Amino acid sequence: MKKKIILFLIPLFALNLFAGLKNDYNETLKKLKKEANLIATENELISFNKKVKSTYLNLIKENQSNLTDEEKILAARLLNEIDMPEKALSFLKKVKINKENKNYYYATLGQTYFLSGKYNEAIKSFETINYSQPRVALDFINVGFGLLKREKYQLAKKVFQKVLSAQVNNINVRYFAALGMMEYFELQNKIKEGENYFSEILKTISDKNEKTLIDNVASQLELIGKPAFELSNTVLTFNKDKISISQNKGKYTLIFFFAGRSIGSVIAMPYIDGVYTKYKNRISVIGINLFPKKVDFEKQKKFFTWYITQNKKIKYPVAILENDKTYKDYRVYTLPHFVFIDPEGKISKIFIGFPQRQFNPMLSYLEKIGKNKKK
Repeated sequence: MKKKIILFLIPLFALNLFAGLKNDYNETLKKLKKEANLIATENELISFNKKVKSTYLNLIKENQSNLTDEEKILAARLLNEIDMPEKALSFLKKVKINKENKNYYYATLGQTYFLSGKYNEAIKSFETINYSQPRVALDFINVGFGLLKREKYQLAKKVFQKVLSAQVNNINVRYFAALGMMEYFELQNKIKEGENYFSEILKTISDKNEKTLIDNVASQLELIGKPAFELSNTVLTFNKDKISISQNKGKYTLIFFFAGRSIGSVIAMPYIDGVYTKYKNRISVIGINLFPKKVDFEKQKKFFTWYITQNKKIKYPVAILENDKTYKDYRVYTLPHFVFIDPEGKISKIFIGFPQRQFNPMLSYLEKIGKNKKK
């Protein structure tokens, strides 16, 4: 899938930063979110992204004469997200840098240089910031994933190592930096070394409040290489009469655990649809919709029926299950959750969440096995 599609997606949920740019912004955002929830195919996503782009440009145009320095930086970030770095740079040149906006400014400048293909300048910009602010540290990590996408492996490695060496005690920062290093090793065909590195970094996170999450991630890694679990009985199925893991033996299977209330799940759907359509002879996809236990089961079925009807262009089979055994088997703690099963019926890879960035490890892996059925 093309880079620009991912770039356009990010700002939809970052628009909260722009409340001062337009009085009726909140109403605009609500409408966009409603439309986003019904996107099911790649073509619909492309059309929606075009609309989002024009919306952002109008927001900036209507308010550019009254922007504060912070809003100029925000405008530049928004322009970066729709792949207009030159215009973004024009806003950054007008900013008066001070102690309050320094980190945010240089993080945005780094993004701008990266999108302009000036990779070394991008890294230099990020090296001037204080990584104690998770937001800017994650911006730098995002650039690292972008460098992986562009096959600038050593520069990407430098980014992830720089962030990790800063000892930022934030679960998201250390988790994604470690994930970046694992992807770096995998792209160098050092898969086991990458997994070991990832596990060791997780152990260094000392925040007690995040201990449960770390334990969950570690337990999921333990499933790699083990036989896949069969699904518990389905209660409601769409697009196929019966769903099972065993019937897909001989080719890769992706189990996509999702929920309509999960933003990451909603964003992932059209991407999954696009890859499934492209590689359906090599990859099977099973969608499993997850509901909270407190929701009445009949209400679950009613909502699920409505949701799939609205998204009737989804081509892969989807279902809800009669109990939570399958969720426990696959140790599903957060959504979306992706489990890959190899042609021999063993769990080969697990991905948590759907990162909104230029390099998405799950999509990269999905493309890889789609192109080469032996991997």
